[in-house]
Amino acid sequence: MRLFGRLLIRIWARVHVENEPDWDATGVVILAPNHCSFADPVILQRASGRHLTFLMTQSVHRIWWMRWFFKLWSAIPVPDAGSSSEALKRALAALEAGRSVAIFPEGRISDDGCLHRGRGGVAFLARKAGISVIPVALLGSFTFLPRSARWPRRSTLTVRYGAPLAPPTADMENDDYAARIMEAIAALGAPQRDTATSA
Repeated sequence: MRLFGRLLIRIWARVHVENEPDWDATGVVILAPNHCSFADPVILQRASGRHLTFLMTQSVHRIWWMRWFFKLWSAIPVPDAGSSSEALKRALAALEAGRSVAIFPEGRISDDGCLHRGRGGVAFLARKAGISVIPVALLGSFTFLPRSARWPRRSTLTVRYGAPLAPPTADMENDDYAARIMEAIAALGAPQRDTATSA
């Protein structure tokens, strides 16, 4: 998958990876990146030193000509509407089996390149598994392949990893922990609504 991502992105973009974790020492983790493009999973996998199990919306997972690829990638579909409990259970099982999981805390692709409110799914996983969350800023992916575009644009992409966040404490609400993650992603340079441009 990393080779596929490298070949796919190399045609259009340069990728800079900053503060990548020492994967041998890190152990199993949850990665929580911002989400501005359909290309984000490929970009993050390209920049990660291990296989990642992604959670993705079911409508994308069902695309007929990509379904085989998502299954090969071990991606976990999340219903576009209704309960996501089954998807979270599968993600928890993946973590317990020693596989790192990537979950976009916003739950959907940003339509303007700016950060949206984080949802509680990432907090649920971190709490249940007792595993740290690494915030990740994917910078440039909105320019590279915004939601409305059909083809990528030549771009420079940066994948910037943050310091691990300990799992939420017993007295912390899931939404509060999700907000903390979004603050950490913003601190890594991901654009916010009051300061961002479309770049």
